[in-house]
Amino acid sequence: MISLLKFWVAFSLFLIGGQLVAPTLVFAEEQTSPSVEDFSNQLSLSVDSALAIDNESGQILYQKDDNQLHGIASLTKLLSLFVVYDAIHDGKLSMDTKVPVSKEVEELATLPGYANVPLKESKDFYTVSDLIDATIIGSANAAIVALAEEIGGSEQGFVSLMKDKLTELGISDYEIYTASGMKAQYLVTDNGDASSLDKENKMRARDILFLARELVKTYPEIQDRAQVSRKEFPVSKDETYELVNHNKFLPGLPHERSDIYGLKTGTEEEAGSCIIVITEIAGREVYAITMGADSDEARYGETNRLLDYLQNQLEWVTLQSKGEAITDGQTADISKGQSETTSLVYGEDVGLFVPHNYDLSNHIETSYSSAWQYNAKGRIVLNAPLDKDKAVNTVVTRAPFYDTLFNEPTLENTIYPTEDVLAINRFVHISRIMADMFEEWSNRLFASE
Repeated sequence: MISLLKFWVAFSLFLIGGQLVAPTLVFAEEQTSPSVEDFSNQLSLSVDSALAIDNESGQILYQKDDNQLHGIASLTKLLSLFVVYDAIHDGKLSMDTKVPVSKEVEELATLPGYANVPLKESKDFYTVSDLIDATIIGSANAAIVALAEEIGGSEQGFVSLMKDKLTELGISDYEIYTASGMKAQYLVTDNGDASSLDKENKMRARDILFLARELVKTYPEIQDRAQVSRKEFPVSKDETYELVNHNKFLPGLPHERSDIYGLKTGTEEEAGSCIIVITEIAGREVYAITMGADSDEARYGETNRLLDYLQNQLEWVTLQSKGEAITDGQTADISKGQSETTSLVYGEDVGLFVPHNYDLSNHIETSYSSAWQYNAKGRIVLNAPLDKDKAVNTVVTRAPFYDTLFNEPTLENTIYPTEDVLAINRFVHISRIMADMFEEWSNRLFASE
């Protein structure tokens, strides 16, 4: 923080001709150690909302208005597919289950201006696997509605399951009307009438990105399907339809990038053009979302700018390595143990993303979840017995650039002894105390001569 003296010196520079000119202060620390907000503000994106996170830790790498409700359009299908995969996991259906297509779904499949596959009214032709491909590759609205009717009894019943899933994930701020992400007016209600609502599904950028992360973490095969650029879909026994992935970052498509591994686009009148992508920075998986671009080209152009910015500006810094000794290799003394000392090591690799040339040295704060016990020599003391698989403490690190999707501003790492140490019996313990006392008396005696 700038000192008071430096502040007044800087402030006085703006007193020109007796007139006060409002200064723009630049803090020295911000030049080398900006916050995530500072870093994000350096890139102005022409989208409504944006967010990028490290997959493993949830560290926020970039954010723009990610806490506001926003239309999600066909990003909705990620939530719907989560419910579908849960049903498969619970044994309610399988990938080979034949799903009937109702007359209403067939009509939806031919609706002009919307992503679809030309499904035919049928009872036992399309498999769950076929319809999942149509949903994640071709963003086919009718395909996910067919699955919704099979699992929920109706699309309206399925929407209730979608809301239950959001509650399970801890997401409470949303508006969900349809399984496909189309406007609510395209929902066929339980009585067969179309909804009269002219509303779109909405979620916060941080919530839909978290949901996408959890979906892929729980059911990783969905990412494999999401990376398919093109695939033939069986419309009937004699007809196929080519699915072309709506994610144009994929191989062979107009905005191909070699560092994109999924995931889903969404487009609707109020939502604008949205996309969630999975990429890689410094060998680590990163999830990013942009919402509300004003055109398809802007969706890819602005997302490209975000990804390039992160790739060019960020680096991964390891703070602690698994198996690395703490306190520069200093051993800990063991009280009442069969061994007298042990080394202490970190249990995990812990690090964070920071901008290039970021000054961490003077900004890292370290503490421990439990206070260490020290002896008169200033050495850490642990009480036997010790188990090398049982943590003896947790180191907590705070860095100014680190914050997460889960509002966890600290990094934690468990600390373990390197060996199992049994406790000694009382007789041996008393003998050691007597030996230590004798050694101390001897040292004092000889020191006085």
